[in-house]
Amino acid sequence: MSGPDQVAVYLGIATLGQGHETVMAQICADGLGVPLEYVAVYHGNTDFMPFGGGTSASRVTTLGGNAVYGAARQVRAKILRLSAGYLDVDPGALAFAQGHVYRTGCQTGEPVLTLGQVLGLAGPASRYNQGEVGLEATYYFQSTHECYPCGAHAVHVAVDPDTGKIDILHYVIAEDVGHVINPLLVTGQVVGAAAQGVGATILEELVYNDDGQPLAGTLMDYLLPTSMEVPDFAIAILDLAPSPRNPLGVKGAGEIGIVATGAALANAVSNALGVHVRELPLSPNKIRELLGRSLEP
Repeated sequence: MSGPDQVAVYLGIATLGQGHETVMAQICADGLGVPLEYVAVYHGNTDFMPFGGGTSASRVTTLGGNAVYGAARQVRAKILRLSAGYLDVDPGALAFAQGHVYRTGCQTGEPVLTLGQVLGLAGPASRYNQGEVGLEATYYFQSTHECYPCGAHAVHVAVDPDTGKIDILHYVIAEDVGHVINPLLVTGQVVGAAAQGVGATILEELVYNDDGQPLAGTLMDYLLPTSMEVPDFAIAILDLAPSPRNPLGVKGAGEIGIVATGAALANAVSNALGVHVRELPLSPNKIRELLGRSLEP
């Protein structure tokens, strides 16, 4: 806690644009019991948190999110202990919601304490702090098992056998990521990852000459996907089976858009042309080469 109306969350992870600040604020607000606008998230600074492991392997929400949740629940429990000591009641007789302490079952009535008042009870001069000054908690969450998502990609393509050009007509993605914290952010990650997968499958290629000299030295030669090549993905983010491996029930989501992209497109091209695709990328030259092989006696 950094003030009567601000909850500071210090993370040992850094964001690359995935929206960690929003997700961690949501998790903290829900776990603690304060409005979302109370929460400020600080990350990527070793002055605040000396330990961190990056954002790789879809671990931020499964590990970092559960750490935030655990710390929030510990602070919440302390708020209720302090309030109960001050009001001379059992902690079970109180509830903490939307930044206020209420009598249990009376969250729609007048609160008995504000968060600012509870913070005062946790001060160094307070006789109610039970030897724990301030409202703060540090929590580390570890898991011995990966929390993989599951899903399926279905794609409909049209391939021009003369030019080798691939047109993606329809692309459908369904993914079960366990408990969904923020559907919009997960959808954005799926779109971005699937767009990357489309580029890696039909456009991007590192070509070398016989001397090992790279021939794709500029973006004129190394083709990146644009809005002309990336389809309007139809995406369903599902919450069918929350993970039993962590309190939030979340699974990894960072790579779900790209894992099946190459396989789905390769299989669609195989079915369209009656050939067996064994390698990527599916550049026009490789498509014509595949067709040429299939016509050989």
